[in-house]
Amino acid sequence: MPRIRPSLVLPLLLALAACAGPAPTPGGADTNGAATGAAGRTATEKPEQFKGLSDTALLARLGQPNYRRHDGAAEIWQYYGQGCVLDLFLYAGDTGKTVTYAETRNRNPGEDPDPQCLARLLAGQRQDPPPAQ
Repeated sequence: MPRIRPSLVLPLLLALAACAGPAPTPGGADTNGAATGAAGRTATEKPEQFKGLSDTALLARLGQPNYRRHDGAAEIWQYYGQGCVLDLFLYAGDTGKTVTYAETRNRNPGEDPDPQCLARLLAGQRQDPPPAQ
């Protein structure tokens, strides 16, 4: 009987595991395997969903920002959630201001943002602005 080289076993097992697909998610999942909340949104919303939105569409979706700042050609809108900040960078174009960059960050520098940040902001759960430094 031929012997299998030990150095070939691990890559073979990894290749087979990759074919199995993602493991089921406890607590319910959508068709892509992402957990869903009560409102049917995925548990980890992505800030990229705001890219390309006009300022009017953004106001309809999130309301007035907690903070607005002009920085050169950019207008920065900030929405404050529980332990996080959503930063949106809007630039004027032919059809008005649109979001060109979006990110979430933790209100505490050096910490990752809460993965539920956007879901809570989209549900209207906002926080007061951070204290002035």
